[in-house]
Amino acid sequence: MIGLILAYIKRSDAVGTLYESHFRWQTRSFWWFMFWFILLLVPTLLTIGFIPFFVIAQIWFAYRMIKGWMRLNDERSI
Repeated sequence: MIGLILAYIKRSDAVGTLYESHFRWQTRSFWWFMFWFILLLVPTLLTIGFIPFFVIAQIWFAYRMIKGWMRLNDERSI
């Protein structure tokens, strides 16, 4: 939550720079994660269990983090 708040606070400082798209990517990653987490939490707990949900969430999170860091390292917008 602290990272989300900081991204919203600092995004105005990044307008017109390479980092503007990275702040947008970070905030969208958080909100998409929350959407899917809430949507799938109850069915997951009632049927297939927590482990498959956790594994899929970790793979998705790793993809978002790695893609963002690679673009940032190459000084490219996302």
